[in-house]
Amino acid sequence: MPQKRRLRARARSALAWGLATFVVLQLGLAACLLWVVPSLRDLGYHIKLTRLRQRFEHADNGTVRVVMVGSSRTAFGLAGQTVEKELTGELGRPVLVYNFGQYGSGPVTNLLTLRRLLGEGLRPDLVLIEVMPPFLAGQVTPSELTEKQLAAHTLFEDELEVVERYAGGMRPPLGPQWRAAWLVPWYHHRFTLVGAVSPCLLHHTDQTIRGIDDSGWVPTSHPRHAPAAIAMTKERLAPFLTNFRLGGPGPAALEETVRLCRREGLPAALVLMPEGPACRSWHSAACRSQVDRFLSRLRRKYGVALIDARTWMEEVDFFDSHHLHATGARRFSESFGREGLAPLLGSVLARRD
Repeated sequence: MPQKRRLRARARSALAWGLATFVVLQLGLAACLLWVVPSLRDLGYHIKLTRLRQRFEHADNGTVRVVMVGSSRTAFGLAGQTVEKELTGELGRPVLVYNFGQYGSGPVTNLLTLRRLLGEGLRPDLVLIEVMPPFLAGQVTPSELTEKQLAAHTLFEDELEVVERYAGGMRPPLGPQWRAAWLVPWYHHRFTLVGAVSPCLLHHTDQTIRGIDDSGWVPTSHPRHAPAAIAMTKERLAPFLTNFRLGGPGPAALEETVRLCRREGLPAALVLMPEGPACRSWHSAACRSQVDRFLSRLRRKYGVALIDARTWMEEVDFFDSHHLHATGARRFSESFGREGLAPLLGSVLARRD
């Protein structure tokens, strides 16, 4: 009997120590996420944020700062350092061009990103906002608003209302999910933690973390003009382009982003990134017409500029008719700086100086 009592006592002690260790570990990580390493809440975003802040801090006085928010089209397609060389020579003064493109981002994510940057005190001289037509489709559920793309535990508290407002009834209330993530952060942030320690173990974080240059650009190593990749892209975009109907949260979030720029006194321009001939052929005439009319309305109402680069590049410049490969991105960025940004920055400098 004494031996059984000792075994029970040891079992209770082990259980108590186990529970105490569990609670301490959860509380410890929660504290780290709040005050020590908030980057672990959204690792890909914070890696880009850290590099952008470093670029801003080390920029010479008089440097013109340009930041572009957008999707993977931007992440792969805008070689900031190439644009900087083109513009510095054109304008005769230093120019900083930062690519804040993020995988899967659409108008809602771009809005959140700009809100975060302004909250950090990072105010560009010009904000470029990518417009990706499939994200303006109202006949399908927006992929960027799913739990997989915008998980509650990656959001800040003041962002919950924004996502809920645009998600409508597509997702349950985010508050309970957000609070649950703080109770067991080791579970909810497991992929980010693994990605931070060894990104090669997770394909998506590996791609997000590795290969980003100082301008935020991710040069892709995908083969050029791959037919299989084009077929896969067509299948992925088809639901957004078939029977296209402008509507849903995308247009509203894009307009709110433009409105935020005007309220903050930030010059802004909308950018339609290049598409290959195959990709352009998937857009119906009705789709193009609706998107063009919507963008024209934003230009008139808010005075934003528009850079329409959809037809600038050939199929060989893409690996899937949707994303530029590294060589195509450099070629595009040279033209983008010279033909798209130089005229805009001339007017921005005139107002600033």
